[in-house]
Amino acid sequence: SAELSGDVATPDAKPLTAASLSRHGLLMPMPVLRQLFDPEGGPRQADGSPWRKEITVKLCGALPSTLTTKVFKSCEITVNRSSGDSGSKNRITNISLKRIPMEMRMQLEGKRVVMWSRPAKQPDVLVLEFSA
Repeated sequence: SAELSGDVATPDAKPLTAASLSRHGLLMPMPVLRQLFDPEGGPRQADGSPWRKEITVKLCGALPSTLTTKVFKSCEITVNRSSGDSGSKNRITNISLKRIPMEMRMQLEGKRVVMWSRPAKQPDVLVLEFSA
């Protein structure tokens, strides 16, 4: 099956907090996951394990060049949800940023992800555009 691609704008995104950056990484809004990765919203696997996908992350926008010139491989998108939930409203999609050193991650504090892009030519790449 062809990989999904495209751009999804999130102009009303909230600023990233130090707590979430140190603990989880980045939360991906469910509409973004549905449009760029899985129209069904990342259902559990047949064996009950969470939906997951390895992805390369690139950062762009209002960030220091130390962040925008690097490519972060082997980041992982996982979809977790509360037990017994059948709808998607309680699903939380997380992008693990463990591959990004903590001091770099902290430079994302207070910034907002305003565009999520998955290039058709590079479906294994997720580009995050930040605004100040």
